[in-house]
Amino acid sequence: MTDRLSYPCPYCQIGYCHPEEATYTRLHHGRVVSVPDMLAWTCDICFIQEFDQDAVRQVETLLGINQWPTLPARPVARANTLDLPNTKNMPGLKP
Repeated sequence: MTDRLSYPCPYCQIGYCHPEEATYTRLHHGRVVSVPDMLAWTCDICFIQEFDQDAVRQVETLLGINQWPTLPARPVARANTLDLPNTKNMPGLKP
């Protein structure tokens, strides 16, 4: 079931990513930086986790990291339709 706060998973393309809180951890100048309760999007099938870009930018701004260029909005993966090929021009099977 999907709602307004989910989107199709761009990795497995089966599940849906839902918002939840997770601990963001990274190594910065040889020190571990850990931020609890950060917004992350987690797939309900493959469990891939992506942290919210705005939240990561805020943390990295506090750390003095300026590596984020202005990115366009992330495209949402769309399921492929299962259209049958045009069989009129295809050769038939030989006996």
